Amino acid sequence: MRIILLLGLIALPGAIARSEPANQKEAVLQSPDGTFELQEVVPQNDDQDTKIFVVSKAKPDERQLLTTLPSLWIPRWYSSPDSKWLAAPTKEVHEVGNMQLFRRIDGLKFEKIPNFSDRAWGSLSAKRKYTKGEEGIIDLVSWSPDNARLLIALRGPVHGDSENDKPWFVDWSVYFNLQTLKFEYTAYLDQWNPQVFKSPSADDYDDRMALAPVSAEPLLDTVSEEDWKKRQAEADRALNEMYHRVLAKLGSEEASRLRSEEISWIKHRDQITDEFAKQGTPPNPALRRLQSLVDTTNARIAELKERLAQPDNN
Repeated sequence: MRIILLLGLIALPGAIARSEPANQKEAVLQSPDGTFELQEVVPQNDDQDTKIFVVSKAKPDERQLLTTLPSLWIPRWYSSPDSKWLAAPTKEVHEVGNMQLFRRIDGLKFEKIPNFSDRAWGSLSAKRKYTKGEEGIIDLVSWSPDNARLLIALRGPVHGDSENDKPWFVDWSVYFNLQTLKFEYTAYLDQWNPQVFKSPSADDYDDRMALAPVSAEPLLDTVSEEDWKKRQAEADRALNEMYHRVLAKLGSEEASRLRSEEISWIKHRDQITDEFAKQGTPPNPALRRLQSLVDTTNARIAELKERLAQPDNN
């Protein structure tokens, strides 16, 4: 399964350490524009809610309460490249989660988009013509480079089939249009999504699922070819560094597996890139190819970074 991340323009915020003293403020995200950070205030016990504040970088005494969350939830916070949107996918219990989305109104003030998770699942149910409702986990995949779309992926049990056998699906892809505030599908997503309900027992399942969409189609081209090439070069350098850092921590057997894995990843990267260049819109294959290369490379970096952070790699 792919690693979901905030792609391209800003760094992925790390997981929140829960060993911090009670009520200590912890910065969990820095905005790309440098104007604010998110601070988490952890309660003294599990019966109290965690508070998330938007705090001014220029004037740290200025802050706005963004939201409160049950203390047992552990969200990961993401910002859009233009710092106007915040997203928090959260895993709850029993393989169920949600995602909250916030739109910047002015300064430190954000408003919550109502019923985001329910509407996301509703978009899947409408496609499947399944009227009883569905639930599962929502993953953030990427923001489009023009800040017009958010690509998310849904995963959960298959409803409406056998009562005794409900296999899981992963990587059902859907956009949330940040301008119209509606969920939407494109030809690119419609070509992919039927794959997720094919049998997980098929011999080609892992290879097939490795081709899930990683890039969000923009509405307008706002990044030049020259800039995309610079981003690609930066991503390639970062990947090379992270790959060798992980490799250095592994034993010989694990290192051999990682090398084989990297060969497979390159093949899948090229397949994803070819498809996005052909199907993605606006129809500029050169820009679509570069965007996909950057996005898939950054996704691989995030995956290796998480592996590096895991203990006992040897």
